[in-house]
Amino acid sequence: MEICVHLRDILEEELREGNEVVSKYIDEWTNESYSVRLRRPLNKHNRDDYLAMSPTISYWENKESRYMPGKGYYCKQCKHSISGPFYYDY
Repeated sequence: MEICVHLRDILEEELREGNEVVSKYIDEWTNESYSVRLRRPLNKHNRDDYLAMSPTISYWENKESRYMPGKGYYCKQCKHSISGPFYYDY
């Protein structure tokens, strides 16, 4: 399965800048039907540009310990997400 067309540019830019995919999974228990997790935090300097690309894209942050903490983008139309951790230990 590939990431949806609404999030594809974001993922491709992250990969061009050296980020790496650490997991891909289909989740039937959450709102996400397909999720891509990246090794490093997502670049926030482009956040406004990403959100302006499509009204279906939203930015989120999760700090609850019962879920995997991180931040990312979610496509409300396709139910796909891209996420990364808050911090990266080099």
